[in-house]
Amino acid sequence: MANPLEPTKHFYGGIPSFNRFSSLVERDRYHEFPDDWHIVITDVKGSTKAIEAGRYKDVNTVGAATIAVIQNVLGRFEFPFVFGGDGATVLVPDEYIERVKASLMGLKSLSKSTFGLELRAGAVPMSEVHSRGGSVEIAKFEITKGRSIAFFRGGGLTVAEKLIKAEAGKYEIEGELREPSMQGLSCRWRPISNRRGRILSLLVAARPEFQESTLKEVVDFLESVFEGSLDSANPAAYAGMAYKSFLQCVRDEIRYHRSVFSRDFLSRICEILFCQLVFRLRLPLNPATDHYARAIPSHSDFRKFDDLLRMIVDCSEEQVERIRGFLENLRLQGKVYFGLFESPTCLMTCFVESIQDGDHIHFIDGGDGGYAMAAKQLKSQMKEGQSDLC
Repeated sequence: MANPLEPTKHFYGGIPSFNRFSSLVERDRYHEFPDDWHIVITDVKGSTKAIEAGRYKDVNTVGAATIAVIQNVLGRFEFPFVFGGDGATVLVPDEYIERVKASLMGLKSLSKSTFGLELRAGAVPMSEVHSRGGSVEIAKFEITKGRSIAFFRGGGLTVAEKLIKAEAGKYEIEGELREPSMQGLSCRWRPISNRRGRILSLLVAARPEFQESTLKEVVDFLESVFEGSLDSANPAAYAGMAYKSFLQCVRDEIRYHRSVFSRDFLSRICEILFCQLVFRLRLPLNPATDHYARAIPSHSDFRKFDDLLRMIVDCSEEQVERIRGFLENLRLQGKVYFGLFESPTCLMTCFVESIQDGDHIHFIDGGDGGYAMAAKQLKSQMKEGQSDLC
């Protein structure tokens, strides 16, 4: 039996993964997180207004930067996270939390000075969540060989989020500031157009008393809508991907750095030049880079679960209406709350440690503010239903 006082920093890395999305409803896939970790949650304050002003790409970039900054602090250490569009949720072992906080303070400063966006960042000890009756259970979904994303259940993330918002003085991150590293983060692909007519951003919250059976019902229905495979609804299609121009890439890159004279910035400019040749002009300079580009769809997080079912899917108008009607019927039965938002494109923000399989992940959100705009409908339904989920 493990010593309860022994640090459990490798807990997540030791969890077995699964590769069938529908298995998210299987209780034995989940493992209770130990006490000696922190839940870190970030979100862009006023994100809805920023998105309505056309700044959805900036909001996405700052949200995904949380994950990149923490990964650059922890190196190759494996930790669980979920990207939510205007922020992220990350679990970090206690022994790393002070270094993570310092880098997130740097990210908050960078976000304000170069993007004009205020990033809220808070950290709650897992032990505090447990003491308040919350639970964080985690599973690992293998999106492709060598790359998994975390699924969460138990309601503990909601407990942590409420604490951060209600008791900012206690849980919001403050103190020492460390210059954040954005190494590996990029937003160099143009918005990806739909193939079927619509990009649908979808959020589904099942009522606790019906969660397992309802989620199974929802996932089974969605798989039937997409002819037995959600993979066919992946909006990150290689054929629809187009690289931004050199000037657009450079303008974006400038905002990741305090100085354009740093070695890191100059290295990234050289990288952009090479990528222009390979991805924009499609010159066959290296078979590995072509393989990387074609592997992007299988390394994307277009479907996930963190007590909320989150999906960005490519749909026809008829499929959108089938999904809307099905979810509305479940809502009227008192089983779910949901949010839907339609847009013509999806956005992709990339975190690339290397171009080898398993070393890159691509965060997907609907265009025009996808997840954040779907969340408006979800929250409205929750408020109307006076749900304890909101």
